Amino acid sequence: MSLPSRPGSPRAVALRLALVVATAAVVAAPHLSAQAADTALLIRNVTVIHPEAGARPGLDVLVSGNRIAAVGPTGSLAAPPATRTVDGSGRFAIPGLWDMHVHLSVAGESALPQFVAHGVLGVRDMGSDPWEPLRRHRADALAGRRVGPRIAIAGPIVDGPTPSWPLRITAASPEQGRAAVDSLAIAGTDLVKVHAQLDRPTYFAIAAHARRLDIPVAGHVPNGVTGLEALAAGQRSLEHLTGVPPAATPGFDSTARALVERGAWVTPTLLVYWTLAHREDDAVRNDPRAATISASAREFWEYQKTGWSGDMTIPAMERGLAMMRGSVGALASAGVKLLAATDLAFVYTYPGSSLHQELGLLVDAGLSPLQAIAAATIEPARFLGRERELGSIAAGMLADLVLLDADPLADIANTRRIAAVVANGRLFDRAALDALLAGSDD
Repeated sequence: MSLPSRPGSPRAVALRLALVVATAAVVAAPHLSAQAADTALLIRNVTVIHPEAGARPGLDVLVSGNRIAAVGPTGSLAAPPATRTVDGSGRFAIPGLWDMHVHLSVAGESALPQFVAHGVLGVRDMGSDPWEPLRRHRADALAGRRVGPRIAIAGPIVDGPTPSWPLRITAASPEQGRAAVDSLAIAGTDLVKVHAQLDRPTYFAIAAHARRLDIPVAGHVPNGVTGLEALAAGQRSLEHLTGVPPAATPGFDSTARALVERGAWVTPTLLVYWTLAHREDDAVRNDPRAATISASAREFWEYQKTGWSGDMTIPAMERGLAMMRGSVGALASAGVKLLAATDLAFVYTYPGSSLHQELGLLVDAGLSPLQAIAAATIEPARFLGRERELGSIAAGMLADLVLLDADPLADIANTRRIAAVVANGRLFDRAALDALLAGSDD
């Protein structure tokens, strides 16, 4: 989270100062990360995929510490002695992927290395309880003390007085809403997550106060608030297409225009509806990945299944998925920025691997493979204000990249064909990734 670019009120300045003090150890942690990175690494003769410009074949990528030192034509880079070399011939390098909607306190610590094993090197936690351990997990991963992704943290979800789900705090008035934002700012969260049950006065008070403190607001568009109103209030991302009218219905075009004009994002999470629509399929019910989930995730799945009735029947989910696919394709055609995400913790979602399913669903909805990759790389970096160091493979960027055995632009499913991962400068070859999948992060 960046510091305000403009003077704030004394209250805002005091809160931001408290934030800096409270999170100094976490902010300092990236300086330790080079201790966990290979001293120097050269990926030779690889095709680099830029998430907007496309494929650039015949390049060498030199990594020093946790940064990309240089990118140039094969044979043009001078590597220091004892540099480890990886043959990139016939392979493709993409930036580290991000899952922009997860719930880590439900997924559990065992999920962290699973992300890395699948090339998902960053996640945006959109509601956890307890959430404070996430700061420690983030610092430990950056320092090389554990294997895990970068983590952006929303803290507990801010919702109305009668929430129907856990992982949240409640705000029943504008005063309580502002107090919730203050508490999250002082605690050092990266954004404020809002939810459906907030009433209009409380929601707009939260949005205005977060704007004064320069904290992004993301989440559901509350009941009784339109997407246009939420965007005008400064909400930076709309989750699960809430607030977006279906394509070809009144209000869709104006909402799409507002999203583009305000530079806001939509996080579709198509996988949520896909899993609900296919929950009786044998391949879904008997997925071998289910044996790897944590006890907390399994308990949460059972809790969710108690709500599978009424408007959550399989035919209803199938209709909802078809409508969402149409809307996502239309949003992409209109130039709206999208974020790839899974809503990990939802039934039949899995850390890391499910993000690749979401990429496939985005392409099915009408995105090109390159657009889908952008939704999981450069667009997350832009949302977080970190596009100068994350989201692409170039000199000076943080060394987060995934080496693939096949061209993801020819088939988005090829993002699953991972030969190696470089996470914050640390190389995980195929054997190391298999060890992570087997439950070892040594």
